Amino acid sequence: MKRSSWRSFSLVAGICFLAAYGAQAACPSVQDKVCTLTNYREGHLPGTLYSSPTCTSAADDDNKRAVQRAFLIAHEKVQAELCSLKKIFVIAGNESWGLWENVASDEWPTDGELPGAYIALSRQVFRQNYDLADQEDDLTRRALKNTASAGQYEHVLTLPNNPPPTLGNDLAILAAMMHELGHIIWHKNKSEILQLNCFQTNFIATSWNTDGLGESLRSTWTDVTEAKNARHRSGGLEHPHKQNVSREELYQIYGSSNGRDGFATAAGGVTPEEDFVESFKISTLRRAQASTIFALSIAIKRPGDTDLVRDLLSTRAPAVESKLFCVDSWHTNLPLFVFR
Repeated sequence: MKRSSWRSFSLVAGICFLAAYGAQAACPSVQDKVCTLTNYREGHLPGTLYSSPTCTSAADDDNKRAVQRAFLIAHEKVQAELCSLKKIFVIAGNESWGLWENVASDEWPTDGELPGAYIALSRQVFRQNYDLADQEDDLTRRALKNTASAGQYEHVLTLPNNPPPTLGNDLAILAAMMHELGHIIWHKNKSEILQLNCFQTNFIATSWNTDGLGESLRSTWTDVTEAKNARHRSGGLEHPHKQNVSREELYQIYGSSNGRDGFATAAGGVTPEEDFVESFKISTLRRAQASTIFALSIAIKRPGDTDLVRDLLSTRAPAVESKLFCVDSWHTNLPLFVFR
């Protein structure tokens, strides 16, 4: 479920938005990277031969334009990352994915090019009237493994009066790409990330039980439905996979009452990798070039009582803010890593 609302914004915010769609990008366009992909098994399993994904057919022009609009909303560092991708696929099914060709895992390219990265976007994110609130509802449902009813929560996207008709969908596509780009960046730079003082302090020590955490940290392919033995620290917040997580427990996942623990989203509470990825996504949405004119929150329903509401893009609990700062400051100073 989702709810969209409308808000009046200042003239300055409106001018910033109009400038955003014409902002200088790291490359003029990513439309030529967009194509369709079918019948590809994205998870490279140990002992199997890796094969680079290649275009099955041309993508619809509408899909290409939609990806381009989302690209232009992203801030410049993210644009540079998207420009470095080999391809952006449109795929069937409900799950998008990101892939980095890691030669250390025998993922040697078979497309005649040097190693690189790909993002595949589910066709559902291109549906008419599908917006950022829908995208976050879908991801949260998967992270909770359907243990919370669909009517227990809904994301709320707040847009200005008379927005461009595609803005909600553009933001959904941007969020989907940022989540998958976060996975790519994690696997491409994992050894460095795990050695960051702020990652060990603000992520691991704050939220995670280190016993048995190695399985999750070693994983080469992850999904928000798989915890891979990752557990929250003793006395910490409930894990999103808990059976029948309560409304109050779900609310606390987004930031504990004392502010000392929390995750950028419920999906971020599944594994340390998803913790990093969702922190990256929220921090990049904050810095999106249209960020002055949209807001995103989650409303957790309480029958007969007021909703529990978390604003996901404004100031968060101190523990969440420390994660967002760690990811944002590290990524801002990270040299763009490409083989080509």
